[in-house]
Amino acid sequence: MPERVAELAARLLAIDWTYEGDELHSRSRIALMREHLHRGERWARHLGVRGSGPFLTLPDLIDPDVRADPDVVRRVLDAVPHIVMAPTSRACAAALHFAALQDAGVPLPALPGPYEPLVLLFERGGGFGIDCSGVFIELGAAAIPRRRPEGKIRNASLAPMDHAALDDLDMRDDPR
Repeated sequence: MPERVAELAARLLAIDWTYEGDELHSRSRIALMREHLHRGERWARHLGVRGSGPFLTLPDLIDPDVRADPDVVRRVLDAVPHIVMAPTSRACAAALHFAALQDAGVPLPALPGPYEPLVLLFERGGGFGIDCSGVFIELGAAAIPRRRPEGKIRNASLAPMDHAALDDLDMRDDPR
């Protein structure tokens, strides 16, 4: 199995998808989702895609012929509770296919990886959902808008990309 796909599959399979620790990691999960949305906007603009929402399937836009091994994808998706987390399942599959693009040496722009914030979010408390109106992303008891007003996209990251710094973020402004 190619290296990046294998590493990502191992990370996704190690996640406790039933974990209910949203309260503990609420701030970091919100920051990570915002970072994912921000990175998705940057990739969409680079690829010339407009009006497609925050959850683009980037591998389909970059090279739809390069895919992670279907057995690996199926094994990961079998671990994710599909009924309540269909958006999470789609994101996991897209992340695996993106890793396959990297393993295949497909030329990619010098932009930050679009799926790493989501993988960290999953590792910090499971998946996410979309509310019935389709307007909000649900992260346990928290919800954030799927879209933000068009504007200038910053190059700076909106969230740290390591667990220690994310733990610090979760402890910041803690009333206890």
